[in-house]
Amino acid sequence: MTHYRRFGVETGLPGFFMASLKFDVVFRAVMCGYFLSKFSGPLNRVPADFLIGETGRLVRCFYGKDSGDHLPMEEIDAFVAIQSVSRLLAV
Repeated sequence: MTHYRRFGVETGLPGFFMASLKFDVVFRAVMCGYFLSKFSGPLNRVPADFLIGETGRLVRCFYGKDSGDHLPMEEIDAFVAIQSVSRLLAV
């Protein structure tokens, strides 16, 4: 929980309820086997995603608007690809 406070990750019931109104997202998650059965931390925590470079430096901070709002996978994939190329060029 210390890291959540350190990086300013918020909590709020409106964020939880707004995500639950995204029926298409909830349906796809359930169809993929994700169920709301176990939570790590407060139910009303709004997500935050961080991309951390090889040196341990924060490269990208994304603070969600609701509990279903995350950094797009395309951006994560692009970040990983850039990290992989830079690692190859460093050799």
